[in-house]
Amino acid sequence: MKKNLKNFLLLAASALMITACGQVKPSSSSAPAPSSSGNESSVTSNDTPSSSSSNPVVSSSNKPSSSSSESISLPPREPVIQEYKPKLTWENQILEKVPELRFKTTDQSSTKMDFATKPNRETEKIEAPGKFSVTNCDNENYVFTDVVGTMKVRGNYTSNYDKKGFRIKFDTKRNLFGLNKKQKYKKWVLFAEVKDTSMLRNALALYLGNNIMDDRTFVSDFMPVHLYLNDQYWGLYLLGEQKENKSGRVEVPELPNEDYEGTDIGYFFEMDYYSTQEGPTGDPTFRVSYSPSNSITPHAGENHPEGNVVEPGYTMGCDLSAKNNSKQLAFIKNRVEKTYTLLYKAVKNNQLYEIDQYENLVPSTETDPYKALSKSLNIESFVDMYILSEIVCDPDIGYSSFYLTFDASKTGDFRMTLNCPWDFDTTMGVSNIKNAPVHLKGEGMYAANSSNPWLSWLPTQAWFMQLVKQKWNKLLEVDLFNRGLNMISTFKTKYAADYTKNYQKWPRHMGNNPATNFEVNNNMLNCKNHTDAYNVLYNWYTARIQYLTKQFSGEIVDPKKEVNDFKANANIVKLEAENATLTNGSGSGQIGVKAVEGENISGGKYVNNLDGNAGASMEWTYNSSKATKAYLTASFSGRLNRTVTFGEMFTLEVNGVEVVPESIAVTNNGEGKDYHLWETVDLEFINLNAGNNSIKITAKQSATNFDCVSLYIPK
Repeated sequence: MKKNLKNFLLLAASALMITACGQVKPSSSSAPAPSSSGNESSVTSNDTPSSSSSNPVVSSSNKPSSSSSESISLPPREPVIQEYKPKLTWENQILEKVPELRFKTTDQSSTKMDFATKPNRETEKIEAPGKFSVTNCDNENYVFTDVVGTMKVRGNYTSNYDKKGFRIKFDTKRNLFGLNKKQKYKKWVLFAEVKDTSMLRNALALYLGNNIMDDRTFVSDFMPVHLYLNDQYWGLYLLGEQKENKSGRVEVPELPNEDYEGTDIGYFFEMDYYSTQEGPTGDPTFRVSYSPSNSITPHAGENHPEGNVVEPGYTMGCDLSAKNNSKQLAFIKNRVEKTYTLLYKAVKNNQLYEIDQYENLVPSTETDPYKALSKSLNIESFVDMYILSEIVCDPDIGYSSFYLTFDASKTGDFRMTLNCPWDFDTTMGVSNIKNAPVHLKGEGMYAANSSNPWLSWLPTQAWFMQLVKQKWNKLLEVDLFNRGLNMISTFKTKYAADYTKNYQKWPRHMGNNPATNFEVNNNMLNCKNHTDAYNVLYNWYTARIQYLTKQFSGEIVDPKKEVNDFKANANIVKLEAENATLTNGSGSGQIGVKAVEGENISGGKYVNNLDGNAGASMEWTYNSSKATKAYLTASFSGRLNRTVTFGEMFTLEVNGVEVVPESIAVTNNGEGKDYHLWETVDLEFINLNAGNNSIKITAKQSATNFDCVSLYIPK
């Protein structure tokens, strides 16, 4: 069913805009449709949101042409997630005025601007000392004057442009504009966004990334700012966070001290074509040999200067031993090679391996590929990064700006994690590489067919794509893609004068720009103003989301279907907690049995005093007439107004072997009293032996009252 974009539904969260003063005011507009005239003044935003209760998303049924002003909606449906609480809301980025960030160098000579104009990819990037101030900002908490710090050009090839990106560094930690939950850091970055004449792609990709990736991965927060250098206007920039190994940013354990040579540290590194250019004074690097030799052929739209070659170079983004980092580099090099090999073998040869304590590749004890690979790969991060990469279609996907982390510390999970999505100014319909249809029209699978060694194998696996489809549908249900569209539409309208000001400073950056013409396609070169550039992004993005929704719209298998079918054809045997063999733990109170009336528990009794009693256990003996597969559930009290999991509170052993249940969330809405919020959750399939079987549940430090376990035995 077609709907004009002007009837686009704004969800309640997007009906508010946060001003720089911290005041809340209602938005007067829904996302404006792109204008086909290219006239800046032709974009209007005076339509009121629909009152419909439907949940519109950019759908796959029909996509707009390059001149269309219509968006398509799926049929109304109830969202699975009733309340959406994203990590980052674009409304927080909407300020009443774009603030001004000013930097004055302490150098008063005629060369004082050289640090901003002279460097390129092959020359030294001078770090200029000076003082920073913030002006044109109504929120006094964000304003400061003469804060000491330094500034230098950042970036690889982009440092060749006349409008360059920068890295800023304060002498002491401070927050800028409330970004990243107001956390304080020394280092921040300024994206120049020369190739992207809409100046919206980094903001859109970072917004999507923040809400696709989970809390264990870092995605930069952002804010548009005007930059002034020595009182000269330097243009509109997107302020972002430095990608660095710090608490609240990329969180892997830092080096204990600069001379620490142990390998039990956190590693943060980039797949980087430019790694060979670091030199003896640059960041540490390592190169790998991917084995077995793979047969990946890069996507036609990839940036691959060396042809069909998977990039073997990596550059470290975290501190290594200043005294001798060779041991640490050798460790992470070996781990990358081994992890890639087990991934390759699982996909190509159906052979499951894992890495032992001696860093050797050994056959896995698991028979399920998801469980086997999850020992070495953070699969959830692969799902999330794959989805984001498939949306944005980064031409550098197998080339650079692709980051990974690995936590080898004593508390680490020893899993390769895809982290810190970065650098989007050539994505989403900008690139001219081989005029690939995906860059021109948003059609075709991209990341799945790329030369990226970490993203191109798993999409061939049905179980992985099942996870992708489930996550995609969740993103549709919370209307993420329309929220992103609303964000760039609001930026475009509210900051129209700011974009005009930027292009008055850099007029050659719009349309025909000799410095970037070879990198961008005709859709971008033909733009005459910011409205044109916005329209290109709008049309490409809506077409891309529609295309991917169609690709991922296959029937989603309910992950609980197997469990539900099994339970429907089984007899239930309840093992009451009060009948278990009870063993006290390390707590001061003795666990015991308590009777209660009028509550929804089995047998009217439960075991208490498990909280704060780590090691306390309940053990049952069940005599099975035959060896059989069974399914186990547990009934216990949840937490008031909290979401917890079984694994946070208990461990499970069957016949002396630990069984790790799926991560089952237990959520209570506050009904009930104290710890008497009784819940029943699915745990896991188990194998019973003929004769006696032991089932043991042991409390962790933070546990809760326990009612019973239930065995589902096939009839």
